[in-house]
Amino acid sequence: MRSFVLAALLVLISLPAAAQKLPPINMMRGGGEEDAYTKQHRKAVEEEYNATMKKIPDKKQSSDPWHKMRSSSEGKGQTAK
Repeated sequence: MRSFVLAALLVLISLPAAAQKLPPINMMRGGGEEDAYTKQHRKAVEEEYNATMKKIPDKKQSSDPWHKMRSSSEGKGQTAK
């Protein structure tokens, strides 16, 4: 009984290593080729994204009300100890 449990344990331990040797599985149908509609849709989505990104204003400098109180030797990223 003990040898059976040991054998079963060894099989369970070695299963992940055996799974790495399997060939890769491709779940895509048709080999990954896109039809004209899909290409056109992707292009339209990309153009909409780029137009939206151009509408977003650039980030302005953050307002720091305490900037006059700090000494010039302190960096922006440093924290007090």
